[in-house]
Amino acid sequence: MYICGSGKENVADRDFPYILALCHWDEPASAALNSRLFKPSQDTDCHEPIHRIVAEYCAAQYLARRISDLSDPLSTRRSFALIAPNGVVRDELRGLLGWLAALGDASLQKSVIELDPYAVIANGDPAQLASQSKRLLLQRLKALAASDPYFRRADVWRPFNASGFFTLDTVDEIKLLIGSPSDSSHLLHLILELLQGEEAVDKLVPELRGLMLDPVQGLTARLFARRLAFEGQTDRNQIWETICLYRWSELHAGLGFTEGDGKALADYGFQTDNVALWSSFTYPHDRYTTTKGPDQFRASLASILKAMPTELIGFIDVYVLDLSKQKH
Repeated sequence: MYICGSGKENVADRDFPYILALCHWDEPASAALNSRLFKPSQDTDCHEPIHRIVAEYCAAQYLARRISDLSDPLSTRRSFALIAPNGVVRDELRGLLGWLAALGDASLQKSVIELDPYAVIANGDPAQLASQSKRLLLQRLKALAASDPYFRRADVWRPFNASGFFTLDTVDEIKLLIGSPSDSSHLLHLILELLQGEEAVDKLVPELRGLMLDPVQGLTARLFARRLAFEGQTDRNQIWETICLYRWSELHAGLGFTEGDGKALADYGFQTDNVALWSSFTYPHDRYTTTKGPDQFRASLASILKAMPTELIGFIDVYVLDLSKQKH
């Protein structure tokens, strides 16, 4: 998607088409080139997208519109013949394919998911998929992992997120994925990574606990599950039950609950304004310790409290008192 600027038709070629040959409105075309979406290329009077994603998004939007345009249709078959010759997606076009699913209708989403489910979850914006397409995507990822366990390959180190994808209508499919027997494929780790911060996590706490306590599962997956079991919890009883589970039940040595974990979660509760989580780590003095000196954890909690607005401190005093009564 390289473009020759307005008024420079004579220098246009296959790599740098003349912009008014693509868009017949001079003013919007010039505005687009002058925006931060494009930057000057090395060739005089030519421009290129500021980032590859811009080109992928614009190309996918054009294809999605053409495919759905009944007056001038472009068939999915013809598009896929270029994007995925012989059914194998070109590596350099997987980003375009991901955006094509995000921007297309339900029928196009289904076709793209069937072609390359990993390209859809790893590129574009999978949160834009219809509910049935989200469920189909999870099903196809499970099938992919069964036939090709290490389907992420070198991509396993690439961080990305699918914020907004794991909504409540995907809970049943997620339960099937994380509640299945030991899975050595890339899929389980991928799902656990992408679940962070998603609204579906609250509905998955029993499954996450089961995964965490399953000695057959790998340690990395179990640690991911432990982290997710706390995230987003605001129910005081559920938080206290989870703390008790981690602190006093018989877990793998690497999964035990330490003071460092408590401090990290208290900090997280403060940063996210989660009073229920923060106040669950308000400990009394340890009268039986043999260690002399100040309690660093209590000092850390006190410093957090000092940083809070005065009106919130009064609320927390009442809240913690009520919680203490429930604990005892």
